[in-house]
Amino acid sequence: MLTMADILKLFLTIHIIGLATSAGGVVTGYLNLKRVWRFSAIGHINASQLQILLILLASRWYVWVGLGLSIISGAAMMHMAYSAFMGQLWFQVKLVAILIIVSTEVARGIYVRKARKMIANQPAVSAEVISLKTIIDVLSFIQIVSFLLIFVLAVFRFDR
Repeated sequence: MLTMADILKLFLTIHIIGLATSAGGVVTGYLNLKRVWRFSAIGHINASQLQILLILLASRWYVWVGLGLSIISGAAMMHMAYSAFMGQLWFQVKLVAILIIVSTEVARGIYVRKARKMIANQPAVSAEVISLKTIIDVLSFIQIVSFLLIFVLAVFRFDR
């Protein structure tokens, strides 16, 4: 029979798997997108190929699945622990980092779709697309830093 401690460990394992899946998806998506932009800048990819690659890189369902797993398992652990962590500073910072990750993922998807539509309407990469590329890169970098913050907070649980 499973004890409360066993169930908490199970939820913690699911939580870590979700965070690792999301973080890995964000990092690989960022690196792949940088590579696609580099190839398009030197002429190895035409506009139609770039549009197809942006469609593939925009659908990051695995990031959403990982975030969902980590949020649901985190809420279950909080319920089981009677919200014991809610008053601690490290946990509050972690919640803000998760909100930043979710909001930047939504914004990133919007900007990738805008860039894809602009590329579909123009034969070459324009200055507007390059400005959207910069915004997408910044959003991805913010996500990576937020995930690093979450992992650091998981190791060093500081309080006020």
